[in-house]
Amino acid sequence: MKKMMLLAAMMVGTASAAPAASGNITFNTQVNNVCAISGNASGGGTLSSVPATVNQSVTTADYNALQNPTSTATTGNIGYLQCTTGTPLTLTTTPSSGSAANTQSGNSSAAIVNTGLMNLTSGSNTLTGNYEAKLSTTAAASRNGDVWRGEFSFKPDGGQWNAPAGAYSGTLNFTITYN
Repeated sequence: MKKMMLLAAMMVGTASAAPAASGNITFNTQVNNVCAISGNASGGGTLSSVPATVNQSVTTADYNALQNPTSTATTGNIGYLQCTTGTPLTLTTTPSSGSAANTQSGNSSAAIVNTGLMNLTSGSNTLTGNYEAKLSTTAAASRNGDVWRGEFSFKPDGGQWNAPAGAYSGTLNFTITYN
């Protein structure tokens, strides 16, 4: 019996720990830039996929030639664009009549502003002026990325006595692209 107890004690003393395996797993992913139409100024609201089409009608203030040399500008808001932080944007504007296409690029560090000549028409009559298209961030980058606000305005030139009374309109076409 003593021999068996001694043998059992020797077996317990020489038993080794169970074999173990170790290592590591590395996860890799690529984050792609993306933008979406956002429901609010801080981002994260109702999102619509991009590309999307926004059609906005802006009623400008009544105009009269006595506003020479200054006249009022009316601004329209097209909503908010929520993008991955640091996504570079390009804004291209083309008025239906007036100046040629204008393209500006940038990121959230500064507003992107396009300006140019634009004509509003009423039949064969023309009211000349300048447009401004501006994309600016609404807040510092956050968990919601960069949130941009699009504002567009038209300012008629003062002193246009040759523009008869009537309803004038013109279209500013714009495209916002990102990569």
